[in-house]
Amino acid sequence: MLKIVPVIRQSQVRRFMDLSWRVHSDPATLWVPPVWMHLRQLMGRLRDPERRFLLALEDGEPVARVGVKIHGDALHFGFLECVQGHREALVRLLEEAHQLAPQLPMRGPYHFRLEESYSGLLVEGFEYEPYFLMPYNPAYYLEYLEQAGMHKLKDLYAYEILPDSARLEVARRAAQRAEQCGVEVRTLNRSRLNEDVRSMAEVFDSALSGNWGFEPIDEEQVQALLLLTRYFLDPKLVWLASYEGREVGSLFLLPNYNPLIKASRGRITTARVYAAASVCGIIGGNPRTRAKQREGARDNEHLAPPHHRVLQSWHQDGRNESRRKSLQVRAAP
Repeated sequence: MLKIVPVIRQSQVRRFMDLSWRVHSDPATLWVPPVWMHLRQLMGRLRDPERRFLLALEDGEPVARVGVKIHGDALHFGFLECVQGHREALVRLLEEAHQLAPQLPMRGPYHFRLEESYSGLLVEGFEYEPYFLMPYNPAYYLEYLEQAGMHKLKDLYAYEILPDSARLEVARRAAQRAEQCGVEVRTLNRSRLNEDVRSMAEVFDSALSGNWGFEPIDEEQVQALLLLTRYFLDPKLVWLASYEGREVGSLFLLPNYNPLIKASRGRITTARVYAAASVCGIIGGNPRTRAKQREGARDNEHLAPPHHRVLQSWHQDGRNESRRKSLQVRAAP
């Protein structure tokens, strides 16, 4: 018998989290578990009246899960998992979750914002290993969600940049021009981490405010960024560009920790933080000075860090073999 139960106590979180291991039980899967503490922080307060976490039980065993949160004019869903063969459980789960705000369209999967980690539904490129903070889900999720009444809202793309394709000379010239115009660059300062992370958030808000699906960074997301910075970012690989006394750009290189995370089953510690590949996240620049600072007046050696591959993620146009879809279901009449 199918039963939908709310996750409102910390003691229930373990069952909610552990469902992922049943979904991805195939030894050959390329799925990498999320970092447990990071995912738990993304969930936020269990008893927040504007969010809800639900678990579908079949004869007492978890078979599907979802989280939803009211976001302005939409209800965002995420933390989605469903065991193959239990499509009806997922449909029932989404219907129940939609009751939090039935007048709003339901969009996702997000955790719970487009700019957060693990956003989107993988629909192509299942043969490629995911990089750190990228989603990886079974192929049947697309069919299950479409049968639940959802349709594609937006394509998201990821790009892999190989060393022999990098146009370093173009970047160097742009960096020199930016420096000549008065752009100054520094690395992350651990002693003033809170201030620097908030400066990065301000740059993010200014640079991407016109993008589809953009939402200003709130305090909850700032705290998630602080957690990511403390545990996973090397201060020497984080840059802030300033112009006329204010931060106008930011860039960070984030190692691909997935091999370590997979080996530790999502319980990675700072002592194990090391990997060979990198994910490059360009947060962007203030529109007023973007032409001047471009990617920042970085030293030449910063343009070619000693990593084999760089992946630039979360672009919303272009072509690539690995695509993600954001799905939306219309509000109930």
